Amino acid sequence: MDGRWITGGARRSAGVRSRRGPAPGGCARAGVPVTVMVRIRPAIRELQRISKIAQEVPQIVECYRMTGDDCFYFTMHLRAVDELEPILDLFTPYGHTTTSLIHTAPVPRRPLPLE
Repeated sequence: MDGRWITGGARRSAGVRSRRGPAPGGCARAGVPVTVMVRIRPAIRELQRISKIAQEVPQIVECYRMTGDDCFYFTMHLRAVDELEPILDLFTPYGHTTTSLIHTAPVPRRPLPLE
């Protein structure tokens, strides 16, 4: 991949609605109103491939390797829900994805109290 924004086709995702209000991190103001969290359970011997793909997708702003069945968790910001499918299609040959669209952030990212 060349680091360019990955976009979807003209097809709409049926039954998927996203609140267009403030997204975490002020992304809505930047024209990127859809925030998605994805968990991935890689197939056997595909850990490195999942990590490499995540590094190459510019919409993925953070990616964590963690314990448990779902070894990866990442957050991405999209301009529209239509962009979700082509990105997930990069991962599905190598593992199972579970996707959640963010509607609101009742507790947005904040610094830890230092006292």
